[in-house]
Amino acid sequence: NGNDTLSTFFCTGLAGIYTVGTPTSDFPTINDALAALYGCGVSAPVTMQVQAGSYSTAININQPIPNISASNTVTFNGASKTAIITVSSGAAVTLDAIDHVTIEDFTLVNTSTTTGWGVLLTNAADFNTIRNNRIQMASTSSFNVAGIVASGSTSSVSSSGNNANYTLVENNEISGADRGISFYGISTVSAYNSGNKIRNNNISDADNYGIYTYYQDSLEISGNVIDEFPSTFHYGIYIYYTMNFDLVGNTVNSEDYGLYIGRANSQTTPARRALIANNMVTSTNDRAVYMFFPRDLDVYHNSFVSEASAIVLSSFDNTTDIKNNIFVLLFF
Repeated sequence: NGNDTLSTFFCTGLAGIYTVGTPTSDFPTINDALAALYGCGVSAPVTMQVQAGSYSTAININQPIPNISASNTVTFNGASKTAIITVSSGAAVTLDAIDHVTIEDFTLVNTSTTTGWGVLLTNAADFNTIRNNRIQMASTSSFNVAGIVASGSTSSVSSSGNNANYTLVENNEISGADRGISFYGISTVSAYNSGNKIRNNNISDADNYGIYTYYQDSLEISGNVIDEFPSTFHYGIYIYYTMNFDLVGNTVNSEDYGLYIGRANSQTTPARRALIANNMVTSTNDRAVYMFFPRDLDVYHNSFVSEASAIVLSSFDNTTDIKNNIFVLLFF
């Protein structure tokens, strides 16, 4: 038919730095920036520089970005935390089945007191970085409110699955919520979520857990400061079913459990010994550290202070090596 019309659209892969968020920006809205990434892909590293201001649109990356890779990464930057994203439900940022994305320097606010996240990683979101953000959550005891979450569900903090691997969570300030950071994996030992690093974060005012992890392998939790719990029943760092891990250089001040370590390095033959070292943990009313069924674990050079029990071990054997620690039991 001589009247047929064929329309095509071509664009080259994005590369370099782009501005986002104002009428004169390269991309006036966050969704405009995402549409360009989905449609054109990338040909080099890309930074989306979100301009200072208040935004009610979440960053929801849930489609493939063509040609994204370890060398062609995508960074969303929040202009030294002056780009403020505020939501009242869901997540301020979602990384859904996307790899090699960095979220940095934002202020992320979620006002939900029932179900909400600052950042959600789900559906095999791997090799991503969450760093230098200020994450402000509602003060609540609701189980499903957390600052940074890896979960298989958008409505549950503890849905199992291949949720997130090789994530770097670093230098964030997280306040409020029931859990500051929560990473949940899958129960099959050979398929535990792997390689996640939680480093140098400041977590305060979490109602129940500062850091919570389940079904993880090769996990690093290091250099975090966790304090100012509003409730009297809580856990500073809670890890369960974890293999080949390092828990190093954290400072925890709590009224209840400081560290709660369950089934540590014991679900199968570990690739290496796990390590708990150089932590400063204080509990005013309960156990500074409690360990259940640890195996192939070194506990070195920690300071554990409590008014109740500095350390309690249950179901342990001679593969747990505890030495050169300071245990302080306070009496008033």
